[in-house]
Amino acid sequence: MNILALVFSILMILTFGFYTAMEKDHLLRRIDKTFLGQSHAARKLLYKYENESFNAISLTKKVKKDTTTEKPKKKSAAKKPPKKAPEINPECARLNLWPLVEEGREEHQLLYEQLASLLRLFYKEHLFTHFSDKTGLEHYFLSTWIKSIKALDSEQPPVLEKIALTDPSLQMLYYKMLKGAKGRYPSLLDLVKISPITKEKICLDHANLDLLTLFFGDAAQAVYNELHGDHIIVTEEMIEEACRKGRYTTLDKELFTLLELSRSSHKKSLEKTLVGEDASTHISLRKKVYLRKS
Repeated sequence: MNILALVFSILMILTFGFYTAMEKDHLLRRIDKTFLGQSHAARKLLYKYENESFNAISLTKKVKKDTTTEKPKKKSAAKKPPKKAPEINPECARLNLWPLVEEGREEHQLLYEQLASLLRLFYKEHLFTHFSDKTGLEHYFLSTWIKSIKALDSEQPPVLEKIALTDPSLQMLYYKMLKGAKGRYPSLLDLVKISPITKEKICLDHANLDLLTLFFGDAAQAVYNELHGDHIIVTEEMIEEACRKGRYTTLDKELFTLLELSRSSHKKSLEKTLVGEDASTHISLRKKVYLRKS
């Protein structure tokens, strides 16, 4: 019996040692894969930054050259298809949370409902599954979010990534919203901002399809095509017609009080968010950069 117990003990030790070695090897492989993925994503991010910087300088020089030399008029070119929608929704086309913090829900009911719809559309199906009672959870999250910002007691708008919610059970949910998941739901950072410029409307000209889907549902692509067609100006009637063609019948005309249809409503921002992604691991890095004009 003693020999059997000894043999059994040795086998157990060897099994445990082999299992530990396998786990350690698996962990090292994951670390190595993650490191390589981050390195590839960082290189792509650097390449995009250099490309954007070069384009910004080239465009500035081209504008200066065009103003000094008069070119002959060219014949009208053939109609071009609408350009591809941007992957990242720019800051000018994001919903501003600050008016709700400063003046409250009663003064900005439409903005409040649009933010609640945003949470319901993009995150409820993927992130609210762990909560037993999901009824009205988007309204509770939004109210808690606003309350948490007010609790900071700061005159300046805070950074979205640094907000600590007053309800700890929602904090991990909030982090996942900020991070986003490619192919499942967008990052909250691409859809919402906190800006002291409260009178600024949401720029549809630069909006991506995620934001247009929030406002126009299945007609988002049709509205995008209308916005980037050959029209000199875009009107509410043109957007409504695009929605009818896209079979979106629940458009609220009051929504246009939040939207800016003009293409020249603001100067192009020098700030831009770039994303670099490794194709094999799907690890992505994002960074805000400032493109200086020469």
